[in-house]
Formats: sequence, structure tokens, C-alpha cells
Amino acid sequence: MSDRGIYDVEVDVTDVLTGVTFTKRINKLITVTPALAPRDEAVEYLVPDAKIVGGAESWIIDGKDYPAGCTVILKYDPQFGERYPMRLRLDNFKGTRENPIIFTIDTEEPFEFNWFYWFGILFNDCAHIVFDGRGYHNLDKGFRMIAMPEFANIAIQVTNYSNELEFFSIEIDKADFAGFMIKTDPTADNPQGWWPAYRLENLRLHHNHIHDTVGEGSYLGHYSPNYYTGTNSNGEEVRYRAHHLYNTRIYRNIYENQGYDNFQLNNAEDAEICYNEFINGGNRMEKDQTSALALGLSGKIYNNVIRGHFGPAIQCLCMGDVEIFNNIIAPGTEVSSAFYLGGFQEPPQSDYDTGLTIGHLIIYITTSSSRMACHICSVRRTNARMSVFRTTSVYIREPGEVRRRI
Repeated sequence: MSDRGIYDVEVDVTDVLTGVTFTKRINKLITVTPALAPRDEAVEYLVPDAKIVGGAESWIIDGKDYPAGCTVILKYDPQFGERYPMRLRLDNFKGTRENPIIFTIDTEEPFEFNWFYWFGILFNDCAHIVFDGRGYHNLDKGFRMIAMPEFANIAIQVTNYSNELEFFSIEIDKADFAGFMIKTDPTADNPQGWWPAYRLENLRLHHNHIHDTVGEGSYLGHYSPNYYTGTNSNGEEVRYRAHHLYNTRIYRNIYENQGYDNFQLNNAEDAEICYNEFINGGNRMEKDQTSALALGLSGKIYNNVIRGHFGPAIQCLCMGDVEIFNNIIAPGTEVSSAFYLGGFQEPPQSDYDTGLTIGHLIIYITTSSSRMACHICSVRRTNARMSVFRTTSVYIREPGEVRRRI
């Protein structure tokens, strides 16, 4: 198997006595990531001390000198040792689907990136990027982003029309706001960033551990699906809305101890969120920020373990059909709920000029396990027709009886 991608494994087992065949399927079991360049062909980049070396010019890197397909190794600068303040802004790195630009490490122990201020690493107008935290020594979580005691807002930020990115085997240890923030906010003067002109496609976050953030573990996509009106710099009144994310895949991550929602993904079509653990989300108990998953999307949410949240486990405002199945939910407080479901005022199925809804939204909830102290499911009324199906069963178990169903 050599083609880049995410692979499911399905096994058929036949009872030789009865002839009955059982099928077992495990999704997202194998991920094939792009190969690193041979070590002697990789480009080495010595990360500077962001506080004392040449000001901002030392940690802003222009991608024009880095061709598609190259591997960039982040290394400690020996003159500063191994634990010093770091920041990186990566501008205009452009790979291709077949030849992405890969950032990685070559240490036998996890590389410690001690960061501060507004961001640790920022990807600015980049495309076809892979951040490989396993590195040349195949470490489990080989790239550690550690927030310094002073102000440290967002560990990894992706903005300004970036596209086609993959991040894996990264540990994010603390942030004063978010672990990942990936979006380009709409303004009256950036029509190239509005829906539908800008498409953020094929975002992949997998095998990461994000913990102890003051805000969200990941904040993906602009929070609102609604239209804005404003006056641009030419004095023209314009109407605009945020870009969408397409074919986003979030799997085999651990989100733990978030002050706000463990995980937030909005304005996403055909998303999949699976095989993750979401633990102790919303522990600051602030209004509207207590979910494990706060979502605005169409797609699938399955085979996740969600526990210790202080509000809804899965809060989903649906942009199309949504399937929710095989999740284990164990809330942290007696006021927690399993699902809070609704629809946007202007989902993609709507005609924005007439307000007429085309079709309707369908939500499937199947074989999910939960022990709830109060209600299992709330459904918010919208102007879109909505069908909620709880097929097969939603299991409500007593404490201590929560078990995974695959």
C-alpha cells in the first residue's frame, strides 16, 4: 500500500459449520502519509530565538525558496540550546497534491517548541502542507508545542486562504486560547475569502493530543453561517458570508481539559469526526461554551468517546444530512445532555434570495451509548424541515455500564 490516503479495513469471518458470515469493519485504521525526503536531501531550518534574534524578520519565512515536494526539518539552533522561545510564520509555502511540502523533525526525543504571544506557528496563504510530527525517528507525538508562562494565545493558526493541510503526531500542551485555529474570517474587503469563492478542502487532523487549553482545543471554520452586510474600502455596500470547509477529516485525536468546547467545527460540508476522545470539555462553565463538540456541518460523527463534558456532548447545527452513531457518552454533570440538534436559518439547501427551503435536513442517530442524568436529545426548531431518526437504538446505561459498541 503506497497511495496517500485514509484506509478502512473490513474482514469477513465465516462459520464453517453454519456458513454464516460476519463482517467486521474498522474505519480510519490505516493512514498513509507522504514519504519524507531522503535525509541527505532534506532542508534544515534552525529555529531562531524569537525574542533576541533580529526581531520578527528572523522567524518569518518566505516559502518562495522551498519547492513543492521538499522536506523541511525544524532543528534547535545549537547556540541557544534546546529550550528557548520560538515562533514561526510561514508565508506562501505552496506544494501540490502529489508533492506537498512537509515540515518534520529529526530528533530521537520529542522536539519541544516553546512558544508565546499571539501564535506559535502560523501558516499564511499556504497550500498542500503536511506537518509530520513523527519525524525520521517515527516518534508517537514527536512535536510538542509547549505554551510559555507568559501570554500564549493560539498554538497553530492557519489563515489567509490556506488550503489542503494535514497535521499529525503533535502534542499541544496548554494555550491561552486554542490549540488549532484554522479559518479565514470574512470581511467586507476580502471577497476572495467569501463563500463560495474560497474552498478550504481536505483538512486532516489525526493522531494529535491537545490538552489544557483555556479556550477550544480546535477552532475550525468561522463560527457563523449567516450573511453579513458591510461597506468596503470603495464605499460599496456588500453582502457576504464565511467560506466553507469541504471533506474535513478529524480522527484518532485526544482532546482533554478544554475551558471552552473540546472541539469546534463550523461551515463544514461532508465532514467526518471519528475515533477521537473528548474529555472534560467546557470546564470553565461559561455560557454557550460547554460542549464537547460544537458543530455546524453535514457528514458523520461516529465511534468517539465523549466524557466529562459540562453541556451537550454533541451540539450540531446541521448544514445537510448528518449521521451520528456508535459514540460513547458519559457526561460530567447532572445537567449535561447527549445531543443538542438544530438547523441553520440559511443552510446550503436554501435559496438565499427567496428564503425557500429546498429539501430537508436528515439526522440519523444510531447505536450510541449514553448514561444521562437528564434528557438525551434536544431539537431546535428552524425554518428548515428536519427529520430526526433514532434507529436501531440509543442506549441509556447506568453508571459503570458504559461500553463501546463497534
